[in-house]
Amino acid sequence: MKKKLFRFIAIILILLAVLPIVNIITMVQEKSLSLKKERLFNVDSVLTLIGFAGYRLGLSTDPGEVMVGRNGWLFMGNNFSRSLQYKIEGIKESDMPVVEAIDKTIVAWDSWFKDNGVQNFKIMISPDKDSIYSEELPSWDKHYNVQFRDVIQQKQPDIYVDIYGSLLQKKSDQHLLYYKTDTHWNSYGAWVGFTTLMASLKNPQINAVVSRIDASSFSFNPSIGGDLARFLRIGSYNTDIRSDINNINITNNYTFVLDEKSGAIKMLGNYLQVPSPSSPVWVSAVNHYQNSKVLWLRDSFGSAMSPYMMRMFKDVIMVHYNEVTPEQVKSLVKKYNVDYVFVTVVERDAMSKFFTTLP
Repeated sequence: MKKKLFRFIAIILILLAVLPIVNIITMVQEKSLSLKKERLFNVDSVLTLIGFAGYRLGLSTDPGEVMVGRNGWLFMGNNFSRSLQYKIEGIKESDMPVVEAIDKTIVAWDSWFKDNGVQNFKIMISPDKDSIYSEELPSWDKHYNVQFRDVIQQKQPDIYVDIYGSLLQKKSDQHLLYYKTDTHWNSYGAWVGFTTLMASLKNPQINAVVSRIDASSFSFNPSIGGDLARFLRIGSYNTDIRSDINNINITNNYTFVLDEKSGAIKMLGNYLQVPSPSSPVWVSAVNHYQNSKVLWLRDSFGSAMSPYMMRMFKDVIMVHYNEVTPEQVKSLVKKYNVDYVFVTVVERDAMSKFFTTLP
């Protein structure tokens, strides 16, 4: 480790030494006539090179945001919800009051939903990338063997959908489920999560639909670096692997995304990936398998899953779980006579405010 650090420092010093020359060349290429002193020593031009050098040496220029793992993998640092600290420490006795508060809240919501005609209420915790690919973490990052998701899921197994085992099983097939340089899972990982969620509904018609698609429906192709690579300013120097679904049962589906309140069109087209909405959107697809109506409280992990959800159900109301009040949730359920309520939450946010807010 010391040798890597010394090499990294040497690279930084060399790059800083040639910094004025690099900036002069850049200004000449830009045909800039004013060789200002502050531009000569502007470090922006070498930050990417420093970031890439550190990445190749296994060192991060911003470890609070991004950790450099093994074999080119990048992971979120502790600045995001203190997830690194929580994973290493594991669930503690001092966390149990929060666990009990969450359990009480979920039971209360389940009761309210049932009283208001909802057929099924399901919560799916999407594992952080480091929970699935822990072998690619830095050697010092050892996760405790009992995590929050394990404890909370065991309390309400009929509500929580455990996809951890499903992802580990599919991981053994050698197809990537998550991006190496991004915080999110890819389309194939999202499909594994979606099929596990659908299986929990125990609906024969839904199960028949999802059984038509497997890993052979996906192709895996090179792509540019993801959000973690961009944090280190090395996105353009980095490559990743994306998964593309090639099955017309999913891709052939014209979809409308409307603002739920105003009705204004936000998106429309075939095979849409809908970003996490900060306010409710109503999504309706031309081709759908089920006439059921869904309220889906989600985050950015839902983007890759959204084409599957929209292909399955006629009407899907989406909003981020932390951007909606209990009154809004209840209003949407009653307004649309919702059949299913799904909450899909990334593991690091599974203790956020929604899960301790009673109906």
